Amino acid sequence: MVRKGVEDIVNGKILEYEAKTIFQNGIRFGCEEGREEERYEIITNMLRDGMNINTIARIVKMTAEQVMAIGKKAAVL
Repeated sequence: MVRKGVEDIVNGKILEYEAKTIFQNGIRFGCEEGREEERYEIITNMLRDGMNINTIARIVKMTAEQVMAIGKKAAVL
């Protein structure tokens, strides 16, 4: 009986547990969140370097208004 239970766990039948769920959600959601943060950092750096808002918007595939909002939030504009 115990051996069957261990085999089920080892063979992947019972592998759902809280830490695994948190880890998988972190990978799924954390990566996207990290990309957004990096995108905002890139935008603020470009603004600090004096790049044109429309050029930045084209490069990062956002609207000029979105770029300006990020710049204002970061106190760059």
